[in-house]
Amino acid sequence: MRPTVSVPRLICDKKKKTKPLTIRKDTAESFGPVVARQTALIRRIMSATDYDTFRQRRLNTIVSEIRNVFAAVRAPSANDETTISHGLNQLAEQAWRLGERMLSSGIGFHFYFPQIGHRFFVNTMLAVCPTNEEPAQIQTRGARISLVVTPVITARDDRERSLVVHSIALADVVCMQ
Repeated sequence: MRPTVSVPRLICDKKKKTKPLTIRKDTAESFGPVVARQTALIRRIMSATDYDTFRQRRLNTIVSEIRNVFAAVRAPSANDETTISHGLNQLAEQAWRLGERMLSSGIGFHFYFPQIGHRFFVNTMLAVCPTNEEPAQIQTRGARISLVVTPVITARDDRERSLVVHSIALADVVCMQ
């Protein structure tokens, strides 16, 4: 005769109605249509007749907000308003163009900042400091992250039947000694 094994029962509140857990599938079938709708909407907005006016107003607002935020920490010797405005306008313009290209591309982008204290991982990180060691050696000795300078950036292409992920940029990190 086989021994019987008792399985402990989970204690639950019978008054609470809970929904059964569903597993979210991040596949081309579920994520692709969302990105396709977003792309179509962004392209429609960009092709509107008053888009250039809207864009210029938003850029002016962004530049003035950045100028106000950084006014308190600006060096006293940096009094040339035209140079500051020109630089901020270029920054805002380039960021806006990059955003337009990313959002209208039909590709999803994922920005990930590794957490401080996690181990260095050569596949997703680039050590800014120490620079005298090979990345594989840093990973082997189990170095931990003390500062994250830039994020890991990946692009996922859901336009086809299969999911394709590309690594665009590694995270620049400073490792503990």
